[in-house]
Amino acid sequence: MSENQTPWWWGSALTGAFVVVASIIAFISLRASDRRKLAREDSRQWDGLLKDGYMEVATVLNDLLRLQMTHDTIDELKPHEASSVARSMVRVVRGRAAEFELIAPRPAALAMKEVADAADALAGDLPKNLNIKGNEARLQAAERNLLAEVKKSMRLLK
Repeated sequence: MSENQTPWWWGSALTGAFVVVASIIAFISLRASDRRKLAREDSRQWDGLLKDGYMEVATVLNDLLRLQMTHDTIDELKPHEASSVARSMVRVVRGRAAEFELIAPRPAALAMKEVADAADALAGDLPKNLNIKGNEARLQAAERNLLAEVKKSMRLLK
């Protein structure tokens, strides 16, 4: 072999090294891309749970406020029946509040707890017609706060 010639295997080794380096780069790039996609899908699922929880609670609260405001319905129902209907609505809200403690950021979970407490106060006063307007205002303010916190918590909105 002369001094100017490279060994016969040098071209194959160089090609192999480039293939290995390109494979490592492709692996790292795909791994990072998959992690981003997975994180985005996780955020979408959590946001869906928060949105579904809020929507169910908003529907129940709307029904509770309508029950409180519709005196005909309350007159048709006996006081203990109206209270029973209101309490069942509050149980739904409390259930979602417990779920929010597990899945939602702390401010949203606290806002949901305040909604549950306000709904409980309104439902407790419903058959007695005590402080209904004050508790109604408290419930509506708590619901607005909950909506704001849920919106802040939604990762995809950021």
